[in-house]
Amino acid sequence: MTPDRDTPQDEATDDTEPGPMVTICSFGDVMQAWLAKSSLESAAIECRLVDDNMVRLHWGMANILGGVKLQVKPEDAEAALEMLEELVPEPPDEDTL
Repeated sequence: MTPDRDTPQDEATDDTEPGPMVTICSFGDVMQAWLAKSSLESAAIECRLVDDNMVRLHWGMANILGGVKLQVKPEDAEAALEMLEELVPEPPDEDTL
């Protein structure tokens, strides 16, 4: 039996689709983006990368696309930025060199 075309179809909702996310930073290098994403995921912060496949396949497009963008939920943005700042070591003082 085929469905009647005049009868509206029930739309299936996809629970795996993440909610709205915000871009907190972008990377010119895919490896740096993967490392940042991995660090956030290890802290149980849901995140995703945007344009990572395009940059990986056509690295010259990184500037055109604005790099690989790291996105998180809006409520996690502040904590994610703080965590990523901790990962970047400060340069040594000139006095200690």
